Amino acid sequence: MLETIKKVFRDAFTENAAGTVFCPIRALGAALISTHTGAMLWQLIAHGLFDPVAFGTGSAALLSAFAAAIGIKRKLGSDAP
Repeated sequence: MLETIKKVFRDAFTENAAGTVFCPIRALGAALISTHTGAMLWQLIAHGLFDPVAFGTGSAALLSAFAAAIGIKRKLGSDAP
């Protein structure tokens, strides 16, 4: 099971089919989305406030920005399909 989890993460965060070159855009995207979610949870736990529109807008902006960055990187030829 640990090998399966390791393979999923390696496939998600690497550029090439061999899984040896890590993509900084994907790693940064995962870190920022985790931070965004953590900040929302902190706001909810510490202050009891949750703004679903702001959270949804921020999540959509992050996801679309990183999807565009990966797409541009692929178009420029520095990312294997």
